[in-house]
Amino acid sequence: MDYKLRTFQITHEATFLAPQFGILGIGATTKLLDELYTHINPRFPINMKDMQVHACTKLDDVRVRLELFSGNGVIEISASKFGAIFKNAVSGQDLNIIKDCIQSSLTALFTTVPAARFKEDTIHANLILDLQGKQNNASGFLRGVIANQYNVNASQVGATVSHYGVHVEFENAEQKWLLTVDVQRSWGEQQALFIASHAYFYETSAVPIFEDKINLLYNAITHVNENIGLTPSKTA
Repeated sequence: MDYKLRTFQITHEATFLAPQFGILGIGATTKLLDELYTHINPRFPINMKDMQVHACTKLDDVRVRLELFSGNGVIEISASKFGAIFKNAVSGQDLNIIKDCIQSSLTALFTTVPAARFKEDTIHANLILDLQGKQNNASGFLRGVIANQYNVNASQVGATVSHYGVHVEFENAEQKWLLTVDVQRSWGEQQALFIASHAYFYETSAVPIFEDKINLLYNAITHVNENIGLTPSKTA
């Protein structure tokens, strides 16, 4: 079944092994903002209004915030964690830009606090795919994928119809990571599939570089799609 990618969202969350008090305080946050600006601008322009410092009485609420692409990308850093979210992406080129922005932000962070290490981090990627062709019913497509494995009778639980989905987990305990990929129909849209995928790296995983981590997740999504019969449409 051919599909076209409609949109996707990438979220990266990482928890420090120990609190990074070195990024608190006026001088420290200024240095972090300067490093973020230096590593991201001018490839991806940053306006001063998009750079913020949230000061609070609770140390864990003090954070540096950077908005990119009219708010579609947000980087937030506190003493306890690093976070990034990029939404409304639509192409492979957008994915490369997102990887560049997050990696540049991490470089800026570790330039500011060189001794910082992550205890664990997660990457979430959510995608919406539009199925192409006349037989583009998402629920029917997934039922065909699963039909030979299950024969669920919806009426037995008082329902009028049953919908199927695909769930796959990939794990490498030696390298300390776990990936999950879920494919299901997009509620309210008969022709669309929703893919929710997650990558979890723990206890200073043997995969330290962000781009390698997101590539692992991307390859897992591609592998699952290919194995259930999904192929990207060649038409524009």
